[in-house]
Amino acid sequence: GERTPDIQTTLNIADVLGVPMGFFFQGDIEFVESTGVSFRSRNSELRKATREKAIASLTLACRDLEKEVRSRFNLPAPDLPHVTGVAPWMAAARVRSEWKLGVYPIPSMIRLLEAKGIRVYWFDETDKSVDALCKIEKAIPYIVLSQRERGGERMRFDLAHELGHLVMHRGMKDMSRKQIESEADQFASAFLMPEEQFRKEFPANSSMRHLLNQKSRWGVSLAAMIHRCYDLKLYSEYQYKSAFQKIGNNGWRLEEPGRLPVETSRVWESVFDYLSSLGVTIDDFAAKLNLHKEDIFSLVPYSKVVNKAESEESLRRKNLTLEELGYSAPEDAFS
Repeated sequence: GERTPDIQTTLNIADVLGVPMGFFFQGDIEFVESTGVSFRSRNSELRKATREKAIASLTLACRDLEKEVRSRFNLPAPDLPHVTGVAPWMAAARVRSEWKLGVYPIPSMIRLLEAKGIRVYWFDETDKSVDALCKIEKAIPYIVLSQRERGGERMRFDLAHELGHLVMHRGMKDMSRKQIESEADQFASAFLMPEEQFRKEFPANSSMRHLLNQKSRWGVSLAAMIHRCYDLKLYSEYQYKSAFQKIGNNGWRLEEPGRLPVETSRVWESVFDYLSSLGVTIDDFAAKLNLHKEDIFSLVPYSKVVNKAESEESLRRKNLTLEELGYSAPEDAFS
């Protein structure tokens, strides 16, 4: 506040920080507080840089994209049960009951959550220690997923895990991080694989071949199914350990057979397809928010698909020949 930089200095600052000039002239930024953000992390200590980058993505989602999209579209109102004081499997059953899901596998976790008013965004991060985060901000629940490459089965579990936090852990302060994460995992397992139907389709002592055959139907990993079989006493401790040993021996801990495709967002497909039909490009959308389109790519992967289609259409238009335009030179033009 001591002095205003000149235009060239401002351009230089914008270039170094990777933001458009307009970013500096949009008033004060309302940051999302880190309090109440739940991270699905593989490490007990999440790297500060990764944590800050993820929260920055959540801030852009809440402050910019959410506001802009809600100004143009009517999004589903949040319908999120709040269940406390019960076991995670009971909380999962309560949510399934209130959402009238029955006991069968869920075809698409992303589309289910979006239909219930939970906003799903992404962040571009190479750090493998964090898979997702969630928070309720101004009465709207958000889940932000890492774009780190992994199978659709693992991303579905991440989504169910974060749903468990949103349902069970609002305002929780008297529980350890380890206990909270364990409860969210238990919730996800019970939510994706409800006991009643799971028992019917997974008899005791189910073989690894049977688990593999059921993977695409239930949309979960082999490890998740093995854990569930053990929790429901369909596997003994020996069978449980033996199954994981087989996974390790086959090199399936990092890459399982039958990898499922990553789910897509119906909301963002609808939003960007409609904007595209109006002639609003990804560049236009980003400029309206004073962001680079790479920021939009990070928050909404589907925008990359739309941008690629726009680029291909632009090239097609630019490369039209004179004949395609219906023009032919006079016969005596070169005589």
